[in-house]
Amino acid sequence: MDSDLAKFRAEKGISLHEISTKLNIPDKFLLAIEELNFDELPAPIFAKSQIKKYCAFFDLEPSIILEKYENFLKEKNISNEDEDQESSENFLSNFVSKLLERKITILSIIIFSLIILSYLLFGGNDQKKDVSSIENISDDQEIINDELVSESAIEKDVNIPNNILEDQLAFEQDPDVPTIDIDFGGDDKKILSDDNVSEIEIIVQGESWVEIIDNEQILLFELLQTGLYEVTGYGPFKFKIGHSPSVKIYLNGKNIDFSETVSQYTDYAHFLFENGVVVELFKD
Repeated sequence: MDSDLAKFRAEKGISLHEISTKLNIPDKFLLAIEELNFDELPAPIFAKSQIKKYCAFFDLEPSIILEKYENFLKEKNISNEDEDQESSENFLSNFVSKLLERKITILSIIIFSLIILSYLLFGGNDQKKDVSSIENISDDQEIINDELVSESAIEKDVNIPNNILEDQLAFEQDPDVPTIDIDFGGDDKKILSDDNVSEIEIIVQGESWVEIIDNEQILLFELLQTGLYEVTGYGPFKFKIGHSPSVKIYLNGKNIDFSETVSQYTDYAHFLFENGVVVELFKD
């Protein structure tokens, strides 16, 4: 369902590009407002301002579109709450399963400890007897395969291998034997990301005029008051900051240091940010 804005624009014979140039609002946002496609609009603080400007351009009352936009935001919040609840349920299910696995592990440790303790308590005497009997063997005798054999009966070139030690050494020295790390806490989660899209955060303390241009497309052209503002784009980005001491800018969570581009007379900053580099631009 379209708004009346498309109808008025058609009657006036004005293109979206003409209105975009006069209002400094990107074409795609104007079209989204006409078609009531609110998913395509920027953050609410910018979207509401653009709706009011577009309606004022045709002397129309913006309350109807704003009401529909508010309903859209409420429905979106409800949808987000449902997703959060589902995420909480999945977390609880995973937590219970891990807790059960841990209980089984603890029970195994307890059983193993009891076996060791029983062996130490009840098998200690037999072990002492075996040690005593070994100490009584003369120097010229050895025990082979549980039998007492005189050293003279053993040929000097007979080699009795220790199979367990040899197998262990072979395992450690063989480069083809893989080492496998088991991650018990891993979940099958897919992280979706778009490497081409950048998120810009503007923090204002006081008041400043801010303009952001994304590859010749205007993302922001507003007088901003104290608050946090967010826009997204593809870059490279041109920035014009009116009162720069009041503004901090972050791109994908990293602070952009544009202090070298600030005019010492007017506090005005005009710069290009591309590939992580700030370039001063006092001339377009």
